[in-house]
Order: sequence, then structure tokens, then C-alpha cells
Amino acid sequence: MSFVIGVPDVGVKGPEASETDVNCMGWERHNERINAAKSCLWILTEVMPYWVAKDFKKVGEAFYNYTFFGGKSMQMLFYRNDLHGMLFELKEAGIEGGWMTSAGPSLVACTQNPEKLEIAKKIFKRRGCKQVIVVNGDNVGTTEVKKIK
Repeated sequence: MSFVIGVPDVGVKGPEASETDVNCMGWERHNERINAAKSCLWILTEVMPYWVAKDFKKVGEAFYNYTFFGGKSMQMLFYRNDLHGMLFELKEAGIEGGWMTSAGPSLVACTQNPEKLEIAKKIFKRRGCKQVIVVNGDNVGTTEVKKIK
């Protein structure tokens, strides 16, 4: 499995410089706690069974759904950089899975298809990500990290 990570520029100061940012992030974390049961249900009923069955398209759908749901969706809006649009473009391009990292703003796309890997890299570059990183992992751990210039 290959993972492409896009690190976009964002239009916020960050919690270290803005009390508004701290309050928004606190609200988002509150929503995550409220929605924790749904997240756990998705992991147990969608992510894990499909991963065991090696149906990575279904695993990816679960990650897309999780990211567009609840607190993650609000957090993506908070960064003011059309992160939703990037994920929708990845999904429309047939990339198996996409999501925002835990606190964002980085986005991740996963694929086993080398052609789709190139498509994901192009989407992140064209969308102005300041950094694009490719990580190839296996059950042993991360095996290769490449920074794309």
C-alpha cells in the first residue's frame, strides 16, 4: 500500500497565536467525543472486516465517509483551504481512500495502483500543497519515505 500525504498551506494562525482557533479546536474535540461510538462502529463493522477481506476500496470508502462526517468535516472548513475539494477530487479520480490526519491540515490518499499514486501526487501538487510525501508501508512498518519536490 502506498500513502501520499499532501501538506497544504492554511489560512489560520494556529492555536498558539489565536484564542479563536483554540475555541474552535475545543469544540471539534467535543464533537469527536460525542461521535466516538459511530467511529468505533465504523472501525468494527467496515474498516476491519473489509481490510481482512482485502477489499481496500471499501476500506477507503469508510475513511472518506469518516473524514466528511462530523468534527473532521468542521475542522477541514476551519483550515480555509478547500480540503473537502481536494478529497472529493481524489475520490472522483478513483483513489481508493482519503482522509485528513488527526489534527490536520495534512491529507492522506492511499492506493495500491502505481498510476493512481501518480494521480494523487498531481492533485496535491496542483492544489498548492507546500509538501507532498510518499510513504510505502507493509506489515513490518514504513519501508520508504520520499519527499516530492
